[in-house]
Amino acid sequence: MNYKVYETKDVNAFAMANGCIRVYSGLMDMMTDNEVEAVIGHEMGHVALGHVKKGMQVALGTNAVRVAAASAGGVVGSLSQSQLGDLGEKLVNSQFSQRQESEADDYSYDLLRKRGISPAGLAPALRNWQNWKRAVKARCSTIIRHPPRVRSMCAIA
Repeated sequence: MNYKVYETKDVNAFAMANGCIRVYSGLMDMMTDNEVEAVIGHEMGHVALGHVKKGMQVALGTNAVRVAAASAGGVVGSLSQSQLGDLGEKLVNSQFSQRQESEADDYSYDLLRKRGISPAGLAPALRNWQNWKRAVKARCSTIIRHPPRVRSMCAIA
């Protein structure tokens, strides 16, 4: 497994299309070691189950549609090049489906058990992660102008 830990107070973990797992140290500060293992297993699940590659295919397809629409010119072209087009693309690419998230959870559970690691940290890790995301989203909805760090937190929440 190829992984990297970024030393930052930000809280995040994600899988990349090439199979790399990235973890921010802020996540490690907020969770127990067992919970972090569960999160890493979850991200490994997204890679092993092809979710990340499928997401990249959707993103590339969405971008191709935008390029085609932009070349059409007129109102359609203007909209596809605008912030509205950016928003549409972000909505399509923003999250894995609930089914994919459940599959990644199951993968993490099975992986932890197979490796002799307690899966007990999986449920609290997911709960902590959801609580953190809810708190960030609540903060984001009340702030009109976000400084860069808050904007990035809002983007991952």
